[in-house]
Amino acid sequence: MLSPPPPATSAKQRVALVLMGAWLAGTVCTSVVATENFYTIDRLLAGSPNAAFSAALQRLGPPEARDLLRYLSSELNRLYFQLTMWITRAVSPARAS
Repeated sequence: MLSPPPPATSAKQRVALVLMGAWLAGTVCTSVVATENFYTIDRLLAGSPNAAFSAALQRLGPPEARDLLRYLSSELNRLYFQLTMWITRAVSPARAS
């Protein structure tokens, strides 16, 4: 029968598992948010209950409005992915020890 690992190793493994779980959850959440950002553009262009927004879309024109909103969405996604990268880099030294 195998003996249980020493308590210090067990605590390190638990911390490592928590960090890896948080990293994996963050990666999945970032991917979902990035995808939804692009789907939201189509939902907004299909019809928005906000009259001011709809009027601004009509003044701009549908193709230009879609391009503008996709650009905004891509910039937001870039921010989210950069934040994920920096958080991963900050946590990496803790995973290595």
